[in-house]
Amino acid sequence: MPNDDNEIKDVDWREVNIEDNNSNLGQIKFKKSRNRPRLKSVLRFIAMMAVASVSGAVTAAYMVNVKYSDSLAKNNTPIFQKKKALSSNNNSETSSVTENSINKVAQEVGPSVVGVTSSANGFKGKDEDNAGSGVIFKSDGYIVTNYHVIQSATTITVKLPNGKNGNVFKAKLVGHDDLSDLAIIKIEAHNLPTAVFGDSSKIKIGDNAIAIGNPFGEEFQGSVTLGIISTVNKEIDLSDDTTGEVSKYKIIETDAAINQGNSGGALCNANGEVIGINSLKLGSKYGDDGMGIAVSINEAKKVIDQIMKNGKVTRPFLGVIGGTALADKNNGIQGAYVKTVVSGSGLEKAGIKSNDIIVELDGVKVTSIDDIQSIIQNKKIGDKIPCKVYRKGKYIKCEVVLSENKE
Repeated sequence: MPNDDNEIKDVDWREVNIEDNNSNLGQIKFKKSRNRPRLKSVLRFIAMMAVASVSGAVTAAYMVNVKYSDSLAKNNTPIFQKKKALSSNNNSETSSVTENSINKVAQEVGPSVVGVTSSANGFKGKDEDNAGSGVIFKSDGYIVTNYHVIQSATTITVKLPNGKNGNVFKAKLVGHDDLSDLAIIKIEAHNLPTAVFGDSSKIKIGDNAIAIGNPFGEEFQGSVTLGIISTVNKEIDLSDDTTGEVSKYKIIETDAAINQGNSGGALCNANGEVIGINSLKLGSKYGDDGMGIAVSINEAKKVIDQIMKNGKVTRPFLGVIGGTALADKNNGIQGAYVKTVVSGSGLEKAGIKSNDIIVELDGVKVTSIDDIQSIIQNKKIGDKIPCKVYRKGKYIKCEVVLSENKE
């Protein structure tokens, strides 16, 4: 048969001594892999990264749960909430419960807020009742309320919070101020809880506003509405219906509901301090839709002080009824146009006449009728102030004595 190239031929086998150091025969050499150390390094690096990641995650979780939570509790705790520890009935354990601070304000201020009702002779001799609220500011029975609540009243009745038999009082009118819609009434009682007046100049837009009223005594005691301060120390012009004189008042605007029930009651901050006296009347005139008005407590204190001292509110009075004279319609002269001079006023006694234009008062330039009240509001009755008017192409200087406004 022909030879097949794939055929295995017989070979000679020979025994080799692998212990012979001088002989390379039969010696098998294994080459070390260069990739094995690199693989070990990679695995070692991955293991170290895994350990570092786990350690970092544990540390981060601790920081978030402990450290950051502490900071969050200190800086971002909702203003309406605070934690209070209460003991269980058996005093064996203490539990933490959430107390609403609105409740606390209502509990602290509520006892000083009363229900005020008034009766007046109405159409065909029938009595007409009006209701609102008031705030006790002196423990011997002095209460501030809205004037419109007791205006023209023949009978004024006050019901204390939780008023039962014996806690209903007849009240008398001490004094009132129609412009600010404030009045003070008095009941014969002693050791009454009083409200704490705050400082309305310190409030800010976005602060909490809590309106508290107590219409009809126990039936609707402690009516509470909540909102925020929308406008602070906003100036509004209030015109005296009798004299026509315009006075500026600072009010607080809030979206806390102010209605017939809590009108005359307290507008409070989160600390339980009264920062305003609610007024439904002013709100209906000067408030925007959904916004209520309160007389700022700093303005209210001025009115209260005067009523307590004098039984009424007196303001320095110039005696002008008019409008604003525009430069483009008055030969380049701008100021306060005098339409009418009030009889007996300091302006009349100084010789000021109708159609004059007041261009300067107490050394201050006058550009509108509103400037007059801004200039004299911090003056006193009897003060003498220089005045400069424009009349028929000439400037005339005089001195005006501020008189008392007459309602």
